[in-house]
Amino acid sequence: MQNFHFGDRFFGNPIDLEWLEQFNPEIQCRVLCNQIETDMMQGEDVTKYIAIARQKAQQPELNPSAKLSYSTFLFTWHLFCGELAAARQCIAPKQYMSLDIRLLAVADMLEGKWGDSLDKFAISLKAYRKEVHTRKTFFEDYTAIFYILLLFRQKNDAHFIEAETLLSYTSSNPSVLELRSIIAMARNNKAMAESLLQQPPDGPFSWIIHAYCYYWAFAKKQEIFFLTSNRNTK
Repeated sequence: MQNFHFGDRFFGNPIDLEWLEQFNPEIQCRVLCNQIETDMMQGEDVTKYIAIARQKAQQPELNPSAKLSYSTFLFTWHLFCGELAAARQCIAPKQYMSLDIRLLAVADMLEGKWGDSLDKFAISLKAYRKEVHTRKTFFEDYTAIFYILLLFRQKNDAHFIEAETLLSYTSSNPSVLELRSIIAMARNNKAMAESLLQQPPDGPFSWIIHAYCYYWAFAKKQEIFFLTSNRNTK
């Protein structure tokens, strides 16, 4: 009997929604959330999948992990659309886990509630470290970028050191190099900052962070326009 490779069959291929219905709700959740994340970070329209995810999130037989996955991606979609009030409604008030708390921290940050956002991020990080049973770790999702930018905004050495330490704990976040470039410039190490910004980002979301960090480090709007308008999008 030929081995069935879950990732090869479901991920990296267009979803056949009718065919997907034959699988249990948890598998449907994994596939839909993966598709939403992949397409959203590439700037694709995910409206169709969001509507399906919203409907499936209401299934009574869904386990807590799948419910959290759906609510997370619904939150992120509303967040990227600038619909912060709708985003907040995706988080169950009594469900709070480390992920829920830092999602709300992102919403606070975008509403200019800097102190509230910092407090929530700190609480979330403490809870996250308990969940993964290690102190030397950091968020592996996009919320890490917001936390680091919030630390940079404080404009003091203690927060820069904290940001540098947190970034040293992660390697999977695609914007780590860009964020490190800001720390290098803050320490007047222009050569290091330039070298960290040499590698082209992957995907529109990463390009936004890259351009933001490049401008923050060098304040060259013309070069930012050139970088983003002439990138290889294939």
